[in-house]
Amino acid sequence: MSLREENRQKLYELRPELHNAAGMFLDHCFDTGKEFRVLEVYRSQARQNELYAQGRTKFGLIVTWTLKSKHTSREAIDIKPINCLHRELEE
Repeated sequence: MSLREENRQKLYELRPELHNAAGMFLDHCFDTGKEFRVLEVYRSQARQNELYAQGRTKFGLIVTWTLKSKHTSREAIDIKPINCLHRELEE
């Protein structure tokens, strides 16, 4: 399975009304040669709590600033650019 298809499969964790927009973003980026990996979409509140504790009450660097993440409502995607910068994906 290609990276594009792996990413597309993860997008199904989003709320249904966001699937088309996320898919269009994915296709636009890959069609213009900007590749990325989808790291995380849906996140349970328990996982969000763990990430929030990191760097505060648990060892590690702070990686999130909120307990009320858009991930818990299936409205966010964490991505890691492969051959470009984050800001280039925003163009």
